[in-house]
Amino acid sequence: MALPATAGLAKSKKLALFVAQVAIADLLAIVALPLAFSSANYASVGIGALAVSALAIILYFVLSWLNHIGWLARMRAVSAARSFGLELRFSLILLLGFAAVAQSFGVTVMIAGFSMGLALAANGVPRRLAKQLFAVAEGFFSPLFFVLLGAQVNVVAAFVDSELLALAALLGVTAVLVHLVPRALGLSWPLSLISASQLGVPAAAVAIGQADGSISAGQAGAIMLGALFTILVSALAAALAATRQARR
Repeated sequence: MALPATAGLAKSKKLALFVAQVAIADLLAIVALPLAFSSANYASVGIGALAVSALAIILYFVLSWLNHIGWLARMRAVSAARSFGLELRFSLILLLGFAAVAQSFGVTVMIAGFSMGLALAANGVPRRLAKQLFAVAEGFFSPLFFVLLGAQVNVVAAFVDSELLALAALLGVTAVLVHLVPRALGLSWPLSLISASQLGVPAAAVAIGQADGSISAGQAGAIMLGALFTILVSALAAALAATRQARR
């Protein structure tokens, strides 16, 4: 959420560092989710996370070796000349393989996708491949995930119980307040508020919680309402940051 929110701002080293920090924090939260839901399976989840990480490291070295011997360059040239899309095909096959390994250990597939993305990025992703992966992710996988999740979440159920509404407000307001802490470390107010936007982590929590029955329909709705509040705050902060930048 932070990346598109800051897309209209001028590029700088501070902004790049901010996006990287948000991505790392998001990854750590995603890793912590299965542990929070599976208190009895810490060993399995930990082994799964290590297995996915090991696969990502192996993939990095394999790609580095293929790049060193010139095989990647030749494959890209042939793929571009004949419109094969070989890198995209291989990337999707590897992604599904990583996801299968993660699922077998009860680890969220988000870890698999993020780890594989890091391995690809470390070896340099061509702009053409980056656009293809972005198109597949944002044009198919992400909408599919959120449509399926939205069909399962009953937000109306949160409005029936005052306690659930209080839970939604508590989650949303607390998320914003916690993300104001970096202001003490020199981060600007708008960027601090932009970093409060939550969508992937709450959606993953709802998906995992509803799958194992630890979250009720009303609680799932309250979690998503809290997430929507943080998105609203982030959008307003992004508009404020753009206005300030225009004035400068």
